[in-house]
Amino acid sequence: DGNLVIPTIHGDIIEHAPVTYYAGSPNERISSKFKLVDNVVSFELGSYDDSRGIVIDPWVQSPTLASSNCIWECERDAVGNVYVIGGDAPMKLLKYSPTGVLQWTYNTPWDATPSAPGESDGDWLGGLATDNNGISYITRGSRAAIQKISTAGSLIWSAAPTNILTSDEYWTIAFNCDQTRLVVGGTTGNFPNLRGVIFNINTNNGSVTGQRIVGTTRPSILPGVFNDAMEVRSISSSRNGRYYFLTLDSIGSINQNFTPCSNEPLFNDSHGYKFGYKSEQYRPSTGNGPNCAIRANDKFVYTHGGNIVHKRDLATGAVVGSAAIPGGINTVTAGFSQPGNNGIDIDTCGNVYVGSADRVIKFDANLNILTSVPLPFRVFDVAVSNGGEIIVCGGTGTSSSTTRTGFVQVVNMNACPQFTLVCCDATVCPAGPLCDNGQPITLVAGSPGGVWSGTGITNASTGEFSPIAAGIGVHKVIYTLPCGKDSTLITVNACANLEVCIETNGDYRVDNGTGPYLWESGVAFQNCSGCPFGNCVPFICPGFADTTWTTISTNATATPPGTFPIRLTDASGNRLMLYSAAGILPCT
Repeated sequence: DGNLVIPTIHGDIIEHAPVTYYAGSPNERISSKFKLVDNVVSFELGSYDDSRGIVIDPWVQSPTLASSNCIWECERDAVGNVYVIGGDAPMKLLKYSPTGVLQWTYNTPWDATPSAPGESDGDWLGGLATDNNGISYITRGSRAAIQKISTAGSLIWSAAPTNILTSDEYWTIAFNCDQTRLVVGGTTGNFPNLRGVIFNINTNNGSVTGQRIVGTTRPSILPGVFNDAMEVRSISSSRNGRYYFLTLDSIGSINQNFTPCSNEPLFNDSHGYKFGYKSEQYRPSTGNGPNCAIRANDKFVYTHGGNIVHKRDLATGAVVGSAAIPGGINTVTAGFSQPGNNGIDIDTCGNVYVGSADRVIKFDANLNILTSVPLPFRVFDVAVSNGGEIIVCGGTGTSSSTTRTGFVQVVNMNACPQFTLVCCDATVCPAGPLCDNGQPITLVAGSPGGVWSGTGITNASTGEFSPIAAGIGVHKVIYTLPCGKDSTLITVNACANLEVCIETNGDYRVDNGTGPYLWESGVAFQNCSGCPFGNCVPFICPGFADTTWTTISTNATATPPGTFPIRLTDASGNRLMLYSAAGILPCT
């Protein structure tokens, strides 16, 4: 393969075959190879223009950063410039040219040192995302804040949530399909009612334009004293119009278009890693941090558990393949895990690049190892770049280490080009159940312009669905775009007006409808869950009126509880609300 193999007592060191090109033109290649004469290695090049600068790959840099001297995340732009965040006093954003020359350093206003007397956690540093034009977005994790940095390293804007009644946190960032919007995975709510959330961010000013709750809480090692918020710690876009995310204990997905469908995740299930509240072992010990642990393309979603990589189904997140990560670390304490390394990315050929504690590994789409490159540091993030190159960053030591060395390195692994997103969302929003005598409805999909088909579709262009034309039953409706298709099941029920009467023993009986039936008794209360510490505050956070429903019967008859309201639902979805006994006649 043209690699240089150096046997040592600790194993082989492999220097991959060089990739050589003109400075500033990574796609303008020059033939090159290693030359070995009398144990001296040199480079042998083909013909080239000696008036131009030449780059022989790979390159490595060890920037000097304050305190936790490591690189946390790495990104690239369309021409191969490299962007990294590192350190923690303060956290810094650095830009390198495609040849490894430092272009500038931006000092963020955030650090992981205490900012107030008695405070132990500082800012709990967030993440990085860089678009194809070289515009970067960086976040503070706790006490959420986000900044937009120009390609020249200057601040464009800085923003933070304006709602002082919530404890929002910004941990991990991803772009939508055309990089016109950001999503930030994190936390919202108030202690102890903190919830995992995905924020939709306006790239023009940093304002939050929407959000979806995707995680709740779980009992921690001190149940009843402190509960872990199921924060979103890793997020990825995909070509199928979805965002895929990891909370501390679950994997899920939502539609990239926040508006047409409901706010519920498309799926949300356990990922099996059971990450601890501090979900990694290498960021500053004074706080938490994101995991660079999930990537998706148009075929699968891949996740990183420190010592294992999983291949998962796009629709459900179910594991369809797995492989051990050579040299990978995952420390389990009190039943919760902390990866000692991270980093995962995918190229257009479906190859998967995974970071370990001492190397970067190239897997094929089925998680067979193709090659690996040994490294003198733990990998925290990887990114597919240009010209077959992979950007790798990380550092030595762990969260508790006092002396550490950070690295950002570019190695050639014969990678295919970066996986690119396409603005095509064939997702069909759920609809129904509907009545068999109901009016037609217009179905909604993520991207317009497709063709609708299936039983009950009366207009293939607009998506009009007629329950009368479909008839009683469950009907599959398909929406097709040039990029793909999606489907949904619509239930059409035999609808009826439920009628209740009083039997001689005082029980209520339902006539009409379809059994089994569900009788429920309601109790009104004021819901304060969205207020500080779960307590309503007059005029500031008054809460809202809500009702708790308790099942009193699942038969055709029910003994009335003596209070109202009573809610009655049949198996076809027909519903009747009873607010008093007035008007309920004796049964005949």
